[in-house]
Amino acid sequence: MRLFFASLLALGWLTAANADVAPPEGRVILTVGGDLAVANGPGATEDDYNFLGYLDLEYEKSMLFDDAMLAALPQHEVKATLLDLGREIAYTGPRLSDVLRASGAEGKTALPLAFDGYQAEIPWDQMVQYEPIMATHGDGVPLEVGKLGPLMIVFPVVEDEELYESFEALQVWAMFFLGVE
Repeated sequence: MRLFFASLLALGWLTAANADVAPPEGRVILTVGGDLAVANGPGATEDDYNFLGYLDLEYEKSMLFDDAMLAALPQHEVKATLLDLGREIAYTGPRLSDVLRASGAEGKTALPLAFDGYQAEIPWDQMVQYEPIMATHGDGVPLEVGKLGPLMIVFPVVEDEELYESFEALQVWAMFFLGVE
């Protein structure tokens, strides 16, 4: 009998993990596209007449996040001095790994993309080990488009200076798209 209920529970879990989720109600701040188990948005091709098409992005389905959807994920704070701003800033937002989990992409590689076309590659094991966040705010203020926002990948400070310097290339700012492989 226990096996029967365990099988039903597992089957229900698999069904829920593969189901489509509600679309965003507010402005879309992040598009996640690629190898996803869940979706609430369409795919894209390089022929699309929009910014994603201009960047030659292609994916079969997407997860669209508005401000409220990102705010609903567990929020974390990372204090860091980045981009030679001259002072420490308290960045807040969900962990990058939580955004991938919410997109049905646990265990995958993240490819954050900035408006200027800069892209980094962050493997799942690095996300789990160092717990970078997808910052939505700096010192309590939303990250602005045209400055560091709308989103920015921020890694926590580690004592190993060489390792922390290697994170610099992964801390994508002015981010709006997250590819998943």
